[in-house]
Amino acid sequence: MAILFVVTNIFNFYFNNNLIIYNIMKTNLNLIIIIFLAMHSKLNAQLNLPLKFKEDVIKWSELSWMEEQGKNDQFILMSSPPIITDDTLYLFMNYYQKEVENGKNYGYCGYTIKKINKVSGEKYWETKRKYKEYGNRKMLSQPRIKNGTIEVALYDEALASGYGTDWYECYPVYIVMDRLTGSITDSSYVDKTDEVLPRLRSFGDLYFTGSTRPTIYMSDNGYLHLRQGFGEILSSKIEISGDLIRVDSFKFPNFKYNPWVIKFEKVANDSLWLIMLTRAQKWTDIEVLFSKYDKDMNLDTTYNLSKYIPKPYTSAGISRSDNGYFTVATGYIDFDAKTDKRSEYMFDSNGNFLDSISYTLRPGIDDIGQYGWLWTLFDRANNRLLMTKSRQIKRSESTYFEIYTNDGDKLKTIKRIEVEGIRDHFRIDHATMLDNGDILMYIHQFTDPSGFGDRWYSWVLLDGAKMNIISSTKEEITTRKRLIIFPNPATDYITLSGLTFTSKISIYAADGRQIGSPVIHDDQIDVSQLTAGLYFLRVTDGANVSNYKFMKQ
Repeated sequence: MAILFVVTNIFNFYFNNNLIIYNIMKTNLNLIIIIFLAMHSKLNAQLNLPLKFKEDVIKWSELSWMEEQGKNDQFILMSSPPIITDDTLYLFMNYYQKEVENGKNYGYCGYTIKKINKVSGEKYWETKRKYKEYGNRKMLSQPRIKNGTIEVALYDEALASGYGTDWYECYPVYIVMDRLTGSITDSSYVDKTDEVLPRLRSFGDLYFTGSTRPTIYMSDNGYLHLRQGFGEILSSKIEISGDLIRVDSFKFPNFKYNPWVIKFEKVANDSLWLIMLTRAQKWTDIEVLFSKYDKDMNLDTTYNLSKYIPKPYTSAGISRSDNGYFTVATGYIDFDAKTDKRSEYMFDSNGNFLDSISYTLRPGIDDIGQYGWLWTLFDRANNRLLMTKSRQIKRSESTYFEIYTNDGDKLKTIKRIEVEGIRDHFRIDHATMLDNGDILMYIHQFTDPSGFGDRWYSWVLLDGAKMNIISSTKEEITTRKRLIIFPNPATDYITLSGLTFTSKISIYAADGRQIGSPVIHDDQIDVSQLTAGLYFLRVTDGANVSNYKFMKQ
């Protein structure tokens, strides 16, 4: 059981970063799972749907459910991040039928869209569709709010040439929904018998050293289909009829090493983000480039983020993006110490380094137990990066959920809660923080952590105050507002604005070693002799201790 926890965590990390590694590790994971299932052939049923905690920390929860499907066939995956407007959430999920029915496995064959009150969890409406016919299945791509409606682009499966599915080829279609009622007021589909119409790639496995799923967006006069080509991004403009207008391409920025992971995302102002991670042989070095393109796909700005990511590392990837932030992740396996360190580095939309956080899987502590799951969270209330962990140590104990923050060179637990019942486990599929510190999560529950068991999915809103997102950091936030460090990163000197005359300063390396107590002259500290990398500045003022990060370049 020990190895299952470690592999599951590594599987979680690479699944979000690199498909090739994912496929390799999935093969190895399956072997472990077979052993696991043989040892625990009897799996108990899930107790609580939706999930419950022993403490009153959930403001509301909303179970995703597809009627007329059995409890063992509720695989409902988030298709795109929620749209949040004022006090309203619009939620978008694709239904995947994983069980065989009438000798057929339909796979993706439906969707569900919900409108929910962000504060109370009241469901205003829900619109569902199922398409159990090859050549006529549909799945959601990307939605957008337009006046009083919601426009959603969909993948419409191309007619299969024979028995089976043809999901690697599809057409763009759309539906228009009334925001007040959820009713579909308009839709547009193509003539599938027209062999001249171009077939698009939906989410097939045409990948090279990492990629993201190609995506269909609505435009004012048709569709925009974005996908990765070899050494470039391809952009197809398509009319509502399905006719191809033209295909444009734009090159990646100049890069240094071999491309490893490439992530692109269309943001709210119709511009495009492209984050590229390249690596040298044997992970001796990496390069991370963050590029922004305007709505006409012209390269605007490229930021080189490499200087913010310290060595050593034996793996790296682009973790996730949310609300104008994104993270770059690294892993370092120390074979001598038998530890596996996962680090994530947080950046904003202008390429500014904001925060980082690390968690080390320790032998004899983190490699035991039934299952475990790590997930980083953008703390919008405090402009920092948090680490979350859900884990079950023994089958006779409940799964617990913890949230960590940085405390200098260490992690501090700001909240730990336990799940109601020992049979209920969960993993985070998506998480975003609201402006008030509440945490909106899309989770899946399970009884079997191997990945082959049944899954149930829910939206959950955790109370930010009860999770100590706000209350536990009031003093720290007040101190941070008084002290500003600039420039960051620094070359020769850093200036401390707002420092009191009673403050004492210490500098620590990223591994926790104290470098020394520098001399402050005119609110400046000389850092010219430090080697390039990440450092912690510890400020002690009486009984108050605050920690700040800065980069030396």
